[in-house]
Amino acid sequence: RSVRVASPCVGVARPASAAQALQYPWESILICDIEAELTPALERLHRPARAGLIRTGPRKGDVTRLTQETLQRHLAEHGYKVCDGLVSGFPCPPYSSIGARLLGDDPRAQVCTAVIMMIVWMAKENHLVWFVLENVPGIMKRKRGEPESFADKLMKYIVEKLELHGCMGWNVVLRPHTSANCALCQHRDRVFFVGTAPCLRASHVQRAMQAAPLPVRAAAGLMSVLERRSSPGDFAGLTPNQQLNVMAQVKKFDEIEASTPGFDCAMAAIDAGRNPDLDSVDDNLKFDRVSTFRTNNKFIWLVPQKALRDIFGPYGRLMTREEKCRASGIEPRSLVDLSTHRVEVALGNTIPPPLVGDVLAPVLASWTLYMRDLQVDDRCMFSVCASCVLRCVI
Repeated sequence: RSVRVASPCVGVARPASAAQALQYPWESILICDIEAELTPALERLHRPARAGLIRTGPRKGDVTRLTQETLQRHLAEHGYKVCDGLVSGFPCPPYSSIGARLLGDDPRAQVCTAVIMMIVWMAKENHLVWFVLENVPGIMKRKRGEPESFADKLMKYIVEKLELHGCMGWNVVLRPHTSANCALCQHRDRVFFVGTAPCLRASHVQRAMQAAPLPVRAAAGLMSVLERRSSPGDFAGLTPNQQLNVMAQVKKFDEIEASTPGFDCAMAAIDAGRNPDLDSVDDNLKFDRVSTFRTNNKFIWLVPQKALRDIFGPYGRLMTREEKCRASGIEPRSLVDLSTHRVEVALGNTIPPPLVGDVLAPVLASWTLYMRDLQVDDRCMFSVCASCVLRCVI
């Protein structure tokens, strides 16, 4: 059967697409998001999910308001007794190096606590056997004067909560990964908490699969996601400082290309969304890739090499929303219901599907072996019962 998964706080990432790319049938049985504007996109992404499985908005979609009774009622109303796994990306500002790093004192950390309680409730009541949680690498850092990172504390907390509710033997590990190793042209480092119940580590094969290193695939170049065209109005729409910065970056690109033997880069990007009037030209060019998309990344300027300026324009152009989607491993058509602003925010909050797919692959393979063994056990039990009946009849 399909693997049944709850997906609170994953935005437009749709881990199902990553699982399906790995040939695993996936059934989303609960999707939660506080952004009501994402509803049309989520409905499109999760077709053919049953009506009511997608909970959005500040009340229905807020996991901190979700009680154990509400969760069980939701699953029962839609005919689900079993939830195999959970995938979630809880808010990262409490742990990010560019944030205040208030950790548990940040109100947004309550989402993490709520998701953990969902894991505990479903492990106890709905046979949940695995979970994958995503966050930023900053979560692995220690606060000054503390012996453990927040990631260490979080892993212990999850195991303690599970054991407190009678779910023994769970294992939680950290798996860092980056989109640069997933054949994407975006540099996005992430950390995944992967939790598995004992049944997913029962055999040597299962343990070996989960301990294997994550795959490393060569990063794709920027040209792989771009439309080969110019957009003259983009340069005219820049502020004077932005225009000066772009011209300086084009000159810098030419100088690097001329002075570096064997230099082979067709396209670079100026990732200046946080300060688009930046005057400095140092360390702004990203060759053949873009940096992590953030919720305010509106200004990503493409600078082509000389040979391509007849196609992309003398100074290049802005990166389009469709190109940003492809750089994140997301099909642009899936987000046609969203405004450009909502797409920018969604991409800033999303987990690139190929990234989570690499982390999910060994977990789903272990789950498949577990389900196969369950079916074998059921057939053996049926054979024993049938033989007992025959003996009684004879």
